[in-house]
Amino acid sequence: FCLHLQVFIACGLGKGKTFPDDPFRKPNTGMWWLMREHFNSGVTVDMDKSFYVGDAAGRENDHSDADKEFAKAIGLKFHVPEEYFGEAANI
Repeated sequence: FCLHLQVFIACGLGKGKTFPDDPFRKPNTGMWWLMREHFNSGVTVDMDKSFYVGDAAGRENDHSDADKEFAKAIGLKFHVPEEYFGEAANI
């Protein structure tokens, strides 16, 4: 069994009031478009087979809903860690 994964990390420009409209901080989609247009080696993202797993889903104890809103903005299916990884998400 061989699984190929691509990892792309995009750092934001800063925090909070310094860069309130930072395109690379979720839920803004700048990091997604940067990856697709410049760092994906010409590979088309299969949106039907792609998904996003994040813990910022806007639930009662979540720090925000940025992950959920990010996934929605780029058109990806969204899962919380518990839903996708089961009990291992709580380790």
